[in-house]
Amino acid sequence: KSGCALVEVTRMMYQAGSFDDLEAYINEQSESRQLAVWWARFCESRGDIKRAQACYDKAGDVLSVVRIHCAMQNYSAAEEEVIRLADP
Repeated sequence: KSGCALVEVTRMMYQAGSFDDLEAYINEQSESRQLAVWWARFCESRGDIKRAQACYDKAGDVLSVVRIHCAMQNYSAAEEEVIRLADP
């Protein structure tokens, strides 16, 4: 196995504009944190902040979740995320 299927399938679906299929594929690949973060960034770039935040959360990207909370001026939620991370 070359290990490039994940990247190539994603690239082909993206180029074809099959975003619903791409999202389903990414959700099936739950072990790929890198792919989940990429999808979150894609959603954020398209203005879908709620979906992006959910994807960042699923990927465990606390910094991005806190960044989004701060950008939306939801400082109490950002503080809660930081406290949750600091208190194992």
